[in-house]
Amino acid sequence: GGKNIAPLAIESAFSTDLYIETVVLIGETRNYLTALVCPNFDSLRNWAIEQGLACRSNHEIANAPEVRKLFEERVAAVNAQFARFEQIKKFAILEEPFSVGTGELTPTEKLKRSVIAKKYHDVIDAMYEAR
Repeated sequence: GGKNIAPLAIESAFSTDLYIETVVLIGETRNYLTALVCPNFDSLRNWAIEQGLACRSNHEIANAPEVRKLFEERVAAVNAQFARFEQIKKFAILEEPFSVGTGELTPTEKLKRSVIAKKYHDVIDAMYEAR
């Protein structure tokens, strides 16, 4: 919408969330913000067991409707802290965390945004197409 948004402030709002390892905002040259969410699979796996869900693999966890609902609640709670134009409208739950080995993080564990945008371009495009 033409506004400049510093992603770090919004991404950092998730840093204390037990079930979320990393959030990467997407929005440059786009009409609204979306996010790629890397779950904390260890914590989420324990939560799934407590909920009686038969989720064992990262794929099953990331695609479980109950996990989606949990993350919708967490994103909504963070969104409430920000102005409307700074709120995440859609998000995708990734099946693997970012890592140095897969190229999404630098050796000092900073995000490589261009690498992430390129690697997940299909996921990102889908969030903007399915309005």
